Amino acid sequence: MAAISAWWCASAFAETQFEKDMKALRDQRDKGVSDATKALNAHYQQALEQVYRRAVAAKDPSAEAIKTELATLGPLRVDTPVGQEAPKPPQLLKSMVGKWKAVHIGNFRETWEFKDDGTCEITKGTAKTPDTKCTWSKVKETIEVKYPDGKIAALDLPVKNGKIQGSTPGGGGLWLTKD
Repeated sequence: MAAISAWWCASAFAETQFEKDMKALRDQRDKGVSDATKALNAHYQQALEQVYRRAVAAKDPSAEAIKTELATLGPLRVDTPVGQEAPKPPQLLKSMVGKWKAVHIGNFRETWEFKDDGTCEITKGTAKTPDTKCTWSKVKETIEVKYPDGKIAALDLPVKNGKIQGSTPGGGGLWLTKD
């Protein structure tokens, strides 16, 4: 009886080949959707940057709204037209530049790489390449990390012994340690 019970438990939780195939197909689909979304966002950002340059050159009041939309996509990469004032670079804290190990509530782990150009690349778990590219800046006594969808993670300053804590866009706890 014990042998049958052990066999049933093992087979109840064993993954069949069909389940493995389904998971592989789901992973392929998710990667395809992610790649397509990145390509579409890059095209959208490039076209929007051209519209922004034209709006600034024409001194159109909508330039500010376009600039705000561009900020949700990443750092502003447009050339300033001749005779125009260059946009102020984001205020950055040099001690933040570099790789940090991030832990969310629930022990969810990521690597955050803060760059001196105002971008932050987030790599989930043990992945080799980042899947989220954010912007970051110092705002008063916090570091604000702005996600592509406009949501913001806030990290409380000062950095103490290579550690900083804050909250995710959803309000959960977040702890970073300098790598």
